[in-house]
Amino acid sequence: MQKKWCENHAVGYSQFDREGNFKLHAWSNFLQEAAANHAAILGVGMNDLAKNDLLWVLAQIKVRLHRAPVPGEKIEVTTYPSGTRKLFANREFKIQNETGSLLLSGSSRWVLLSGKSMRPQSVLTIAGKLPDNSDLPVYFDFAEKLPVPENYDFFYDVPIRHSMEDVNGHLNNAEYLAAAQDALCSHGIIATFSGFEIAYHRAMRAPETLTVGIRLSPGGALFTIFNAQRERCVSGKLSF
Repeated sequence: MQKKWCENHAVGYSQFDREGNFKLHAWSNFLQEAAANHAAILGVGMNDLAKNDLLWVLAQIKVRLHRAPVPGEKIEVTTYPSGTRKLFANREFKIQNETGSLLLSGSSRWVLLSGKSMRPQSVLTIAGKLPDNSDLPVYFDFAEKLPVPENYDFFYDVPIRHSMEDVNGHLNNAEYLAAAQDALCSHGIIATFSGFEIAYHRAMRAPETLTVGIRLSPGGALFTIFNAQRERCVSGKLSF
């Protein structure tokens, strides 16, 4: 059983915006791809779960960004399961360069859903396929709920396109981060991010339009993503 999974990448120019800042959703893409690949190696990947009409859904993620990479920099993405708690399977992430300089550390919680009912299933059904990594670091806990603003400073709409969806048929997790960053940029806020935290509540699909509500706060911003029915789909916090 492979306790942890490592992937090596060379950072590309397409992962930077016009100001030369590393895009928020590029971080998320690295993490979710590594998680999916490790799950497949462990026998709990998308294809394995589909045989029993199950799928993984990211419930919450908390990340600290120690520094951004530069174009062409070679990085290593490391991930590993870090135990289960109630309905959640936990997973850790670390990104460093080839000299060991730390770029990112983070923790996440995932739920196992029935593909038919979309209801949570017990992760104990697959716990035997997950390694014991109690000797490895856990970077963050999720003891505190993300605050939800009562009022917002501004709103920003994003039509969901087919190309923004993933193989599960809903808006890819990374796209919510992109929408939040674009909302800030639409009001002239070009930030150097030091971290992010997101809780996912409800899936969205094309051709819906999502609305990002931004509440600026000391050291960053809180954001909520709503659907057309004004239902809360995502809660988040950006630190900068």
